[in-house]
This record gives sequence, structure tokens and C-alpha cells, in this order.
Amino acid sequence: MTQETAAQNINNQLKSSFENKMMEEFKTKPMHGQFYWGLERLSVEKENFLVWLCSSGVKGEMESLTIAAQDQVLNTVIITGTS
Repeated sequence: MTQETAAQNINNQLKSSFENKMMEEFKTKPMHGQFYWGLERLSVEKENFLVWLCSSGVKGEMESLTIAAQDQVLNTVIITGTS
């Protein structure tokens, strides 16, 4: 194994460790954790879902609004008809 290959392996291990740590931190958050908890509970393949999500063309603003609506954290105003 060359030094370059060894350095790449160490870099990949560090990156993987960092990603796992970030994933665990996100799961502890009530808002952002919903997405990751949902990924674990999905009955579809995770990779296919993520590919679809990235290629759907949904902008970040729309995605965050949709997730907020699903999490039922949007303040809503009930319009009542008063005569």
C-alpha cells in the first residue's frame, strides 16, 4: 500500500466517522431529526429515495416549507366568515 492510498483510506475513515457523528446529532433534534428518523422507517430503498429527492428539482425553500407543514409546526390562521 502506498502512502497516497493509506492517506486516502484515513481520509475516508475520518469522513465516514464525521458523517455518522453528524447524523446522530441531527437525530437528536426535534425538527431536523424527523427526516432521518423517517429514512430509517421507510419501506422503500433509502438510496432510491435520496436520488429521487435530489433529482426532483424541488428548491430548498419549498422543501423546508413542505417539511414544516408535515411536522405541523406552521402557524395557521383560521378564517371565519362573520356577517
